[in-house]
Amino acid sequence: MKAQSWSRRDRLADAYYELESGNLDPAGVDASVWSALAEILKANVRDLASWRLPPLEATAAYRFSDMQAPLITKATIRPARESERDEVDRLFRSVG
Repeated sequence: MKAQSWSRRDRLADAYYELESGNLDPAGVDASVWSALAEILKANVRDLASWRLPPLEATAAYRFSDMQAPLITKATIRPARESERDEVDRLFRSVG
């Protein structure tokens, strides 16, 4: 299977969604992103980013099937490679 090509806009949308949904560590987000979001939203976005919904109360549910389908995630479709890091990674996934 050929790797899917992702545009910078797609990668930016994914990174922003991960940040917005709490799946991206806010500590790795560049200060320029926080400044832009604060200006656009007219809010303290660091406080917004740290807010989380209270945990849901749920019970286990199972579906039995004799078919075994592989789990396909964005990570398996588009594996991250250090050499492929770009501006989106610098802005949303910096490590220090």
